[in-house]
Amino acid sequence: MADHKYVNVDADPALDPNRFDLPEGFKERKPRKVSKKRIQCSVTMAESGIDFITMKSTLDGAEIAYYSAVRQITAKQITNLSQEAAKIIKSRDFAKVETLEIRYKKQLASAILAALKGLVKYGSQTVQDELGVQKYIKHGEPDSTPVVWESDDVEYYLRAKATAQANAISDRLQNSVTFETLAGMKNDDMTLTEWSQFMERKLTELSDRELRKQINQSVNEAFNYGRSLEAERHAEDIEFVQYSAILDENICDTCEIHDQEIWPYEDERTATFAAGNPWCAGGDRCRCVLIYMLKGKA
Repeated sequence: MADHKYVNVDADPALDPNRFDLPEGFKERKPRKVSKKRIQCSVTMAESGIDFITMKSTLDGAEIAYYSAVRQITAKQITNLSQEAAKIIKSRDFAKVETLEIRYKKQLASAILAALKGLVKYGSQTVQDELGVQKYIKHGEPDSTPVVWESDDVEYYLRAKATAQANAISDRLQNSVTFETLAGMKNDDMTLTEWSQFMERKLTELSDRELRKQINQSVNEAFNYGRSLEAERHAEDIEFVQYSAILDENICDTCEIHDQEIWPYEDERTATFAAGNPWCAGGDRCRCVLIYMLKGKA
């Protein structure tokens, strides 16, 4: 284990969020990062068996695909809301404001669910491949144990997550269109078409901000969820865990201090950092991952 940075696993410094002063932003990452074509840093022994370039490219692509799929649904929601809101403004019937309804919630939840499932599956497969390299077996070798991302518990969890996210996005639109409609009724100085176009611009801007926030969180969380699920399946064979911040284009002090740290798999930090660093200055944008090392391979 000479290639790794050691930590005092008994001190548990990683579990104290008050230990670090979170910076306002990021500082430029120079020593360790992955570009689209090459790894611009030295890697540890545990990291050497991982295709970080493909991993980064896949996650970047997943964010784009996730946004595109969900955006198609929210665009229909916004068009419908804008037209209805414009009619209410012109009618000046305050009683109708409460009748504004967000449609396509189920379709939105379905689109989110599909994206989450794909990311959990991909996360699980990356750990399978990484452990396969350590065992010196071929990638994708058939496994007789159940597929973790198809279990009922995972299905129920992801469905609940997708529904919650769809409701959060829809509720934000509902609140925004209500306030904008009431404001418009006090100052009705546009035509029906102008109001509809105005509302669509406002709601689209709000929706895009909310979507990007949700997607940043969902992609990284679902990917790491899949990785942790697969690791749990091999818990008896895993001895150590390494924290890696190599996927982040930029890095905050809180993540950098843990980069390359190692602790036993049973340590509670494995659960703490399973979905990224909860104290990362970048919040939901954290791309830190845990790397699992089999017994005798550290």
